[in-house]
Amino acid sequence: MKPKDPASLAYQSLIQNTRTLEFFGFAKNQCQQDDAAAENGRSAVLHFLANGEVSITPFCHSSALQEYLDSKNNAGRCFEKPQNNLHQPLRRMILLEDLPRNYIEVMGSRLRINPSFFAAHYSDPIKSGSTGKGLILGQPSRDSFVLQSPQMLYMQVENQELDGGGLMYRGISHVRRHILKGTKEDAADLAGCFGEMWRVISFWSMEYGNGDWTVVVLVDPPLGSEIRHVDKREARKITITEGDPATGFGMQYPSLTAKKALPEDIESWHTPEFSPSMESVFEETLYAYSKGNHPTTDNPLSCTTVIRGIALSMWIGYLDRMRYILNHTHRHFHSHDILGLLQHDWVFRDALMLKTDLGYISIFLYRNLKILQVSISGTSRSGVVDEWEADEWRLVETRLSLLRRDVDGVASTHAQLASLKAIRAANEQSMAVGHLTTLATVFLPLGLVAGIFSISGEYAIGGSRFWVFFAVTIPLGIAIALLLFTNIAREMGIKVTLYVKWLRKAFSFQNSHCEGKGTNDMILPLFNKSHS
Repeated sequence: MKPKDPASLAYQSLIQNTRTLEFFGFAKNQCQQDDAAAENGRSAVLHFLANGEVSITPFCHSSALQEYLDSKNNAGRCFEKPQNNLHQPLRRMILLEDLPRNYIEVMGSRLRINPSFFAAHYSDPIKSGSTGKGLILGQPSRDSFVLQSPQMLYMQVENQELDGGGLMYRGISHVRRHILKGTKEDAADLAGCFGEMWRVISFWSMEYGNGDWTVVVLVDPPLGSEIRHVDKREARKITITEGDPATGFGMQYPSLTAKKALPEDIESWHTPEFSPSMESVFEETLYAYSKGNHPTTDNPLSCTTVIRGIALSMWIGYLDRMRYILNHTHRHFHSHDILGLLQHDWVFRDALMLKTDLGYISIFLYRNLKILQVSISGTSRSGVVDEWEADEWRLVETRLSLLRRDVDGVASTHAQLASLKAIRAANEQSMAVGHLTTLATVFLPLGLVAGIFSISGEYAIGGSRFWVFFAVTIPLGIAIALLLFTNIAREMGIKVTLYVKWLRKAFSFQNSHCEGKGTNDMILPLFNKSHS
């Protein structure tokens, strides 16, 4: 292997000697990479030409990237002779997938990038929180920012039952990305089919004057075929699909390359456009930049149309997935007894967890809006994105707010159903106690009667004082009849009264003109008399 140059060694030493909190995990990962892992990444440079076209040059090895960067001076000027004696600005984007050590050392040392840029991309939003460890506090600028987007993948984890339900996994890569993957409780639990994670797109730029600039964009690698359980450290094979044919669900994201009109070349019509799958952000980025024109200006932010579109597309796809899951749960329980919802404890548990997660997720959305200078109220115009794109981000914020409100409704409904079930149980218990009281009212006197029957001598059957039996049982029978049948009569009276009111209402429109009396005046007295 070719020995490293002094600049790369100095940059490596800078990373390992930095002792701030956000560098611990990043520096440890860089140090643990062997020779093969240090090259396990993909990179490409995109040159933005004056006519709007984009020239893409991939690099299969870090030495190729080093040779390319060393062919330009540190000011970023192009050594090629300008055409027509006009200055041809050098506007380029270096795209890097994952954080392989050799690529980072070459890029960082040649472009003088602060290592905190790479350390911030390494950290996971789920673990690091919304403040974004490694970022310099203050208003995000055209020099550096981070776009964070949630993503849901329709996936299956092999032998997930061995992990006790799984829940927390981690991608096998040089960046720290956790995957939340639960298990499916029953037919109504569609959320158990999805794995949720965060995707990070990091942007850095350097302007050299006279319209020249260099942009570095870091993207996450695809998950691959395996993930690792966080606690057990064991690898699990995964299968990611675009949807479920059984339910008709499909994973779709808004297209980044669709055109309003077909091209003039008829032969090109045989090649259909495909919706992005977002499995590999690196490939989606290169594909989108290879289609159409991408004019740029002296502002390096002018080349970020595609990466902004990818972040926006992920947010829209995430909200579509969550809305579909919530609607699936609603449809399932609305077709059954509503109180049956209480038998599914996971609904209330997931609703509470999702309520907390959506509040946490909204913080990342507001951070993206701040970076892109998008006002939620729409009163001010963004200086970064077009107006239609700003409207789409506002729509994402509105949809997220509606989703949070619906989840609150599910949690409130479950609490109300629990109260209703408790009231019903209390009523059933009181009715059972009433039945016991009735039985006691009946059987206690019967016990007394049985006791009298058991007396021998003059009180026995046929004795001179057998009349005592009738003197005791007849009053008791009358008392029991009064106690038992008074409530029955009262209930029957209520039903009769309601029936009379219904008859009066039913016959109120039929008035007889015979001697000035209505039909109900002739029917009701007979009816009341028959029940008196």
